[in-house]
Amino acid sequence: MATNRCRNTVKVLDCGSELENEHTVVYEPFDVCLPFGRKLIWDGQGLRLQENVVLADGQYGLITVENGCITDASAQPVCEYTAQPCTPAASACGDGSGSISLQPGADNLLNYDASGRLGASLNYETSTAGLSITGHGTVASPLVINYTPGDSEKTYLQSGTPTILPVSGSGFGTDPYFISHAESALGAGTYGNFTIDAFGHVTGYAEQTLAVTSVVAGDGLTVSHTGTIYTVGMERKTTSGTYRLGGYDLTFDGQGTLSGRTQVISLPVNPDTGIITYDPTYTTFTFNEYGNLIGTTARADVADDQFAEVFYSGRTSTAMTAVTTKSAYFKITYRGRLTVAMLTNQVPAGYGSLPGPYTVTINGRQTGALAHYVIIPVPTQTGTEMTVFIDEIVVITDAYYGAGSYTVSINCSTEDFTFPDNAIMTVELIARS
Repeated sequence: MATNRCRNTVKVLDCGSELENEHTVVYEPFDVCLPFGRKLIWDGQGLRLQENVVLADGQYGLITVENGCITDASAQPVCEYTAQPCTPAASACGDGSGSISLQPGADNLLNYDASGRLGASLNYETSTAGLSITGHGTVASPLVINYTPGDSEKTYLQSGTPTILPVSGSGFGTDPYFISHAESALGAGTYGNFTIDAFGHVTGYAEQTLAVTSVVAGDGLTVSHTGTIYTVGMERKTTSGTYRLGGYDLTFDGQGTLSGRTQVISLPVNPDTGIITYDPTYTTFTFNEYGNLIGTTARADVADDQFAEVFYSGRTSTAMTAVTTKSAYFKITYRGRLTVAMLTNQVPAGYGSLPGPYTVTINGRQTGALAHYVIIPVPTQTGTEMTVFIDEIVVITDAYYGAGSYTVSINCSTEDFTFPDNAIMTVELIARS
């Protein structure tokens, strides 16, 4: 408690006996608030500290103030709010005079739906091919970003030697590219001076000290040496020379090794069957001193065998069948007009190759043919126009045909083609000089 130092007695002055009446100075009572419920009180006589509230150490969210002084503190109570339904009593939400203005910034996620309700949504778009985004960005529906690159954005791996460096996998995280090295068929080991691993790579070399000590001749071989140099050769044979075997001359060297072959006898065969059949009545045979057949000559009477057929205009095919009893070459002659899409300055003089779309076949096999070209004037509305025609087709076969049945056809590959004129076709069995 503070000590009162104010005088309240009569003071005697040294300068005389006159007394001075001093009055006592008295301050009005007051009190001052101190933190957390304490007060400093002046009652006019003395100053004292009042401590009637004591707070424990801690954090407080609720403060009590009385007469300008903090008198109490306590924890903040839990805030509870029960929203009032807007329907059907809409008046509980207000009088409807208020409004909300959305910030037009690019980062504002709030928007109104079709019913005027306020909400938030995450919008996104992408122009990158193969990139897709799904979900709403919430816990229940998180954003999922997927990227499937197109063929032009992918990275491809290709091995230049796939049998040695095969590449597998598709390049995705779950199936990455895998480049491996094929193992050698030899297997790991030491081969002569070299050591190789399982992949055929040379991993070591060791100089060999072993040397050849002898060379032994095998069957049909000879061995000779001069000093440390050995020569291995083949034994000399007495059969060296050229021998005729069937239609071939075979040449052997001094060691009896075949060193050459020459075909010296060649007979024409049927291109359809690969064989040849001769009728001795109409064929003269020539043999060499070994009994080998080396040639044939068709007799003159073979040319007397002829087959002919007449064809009329408007037909879609021209074919005839000849059944022969002799072996011979064929001469096929067709006489009838065929149109040709050629300019007059392109026409060969006399006979030339048969042009497309026309072909000649024997038993369905195409053969070479010649055509005789003519240029004739054709009247038109404006005068006369020179037109190219074929009036004859001639075939002399390179193949020698045995006795049998043969169908000869004049063909045109143009769709819905009809032969415009009457024609005659003959097949003759002939001998070629």
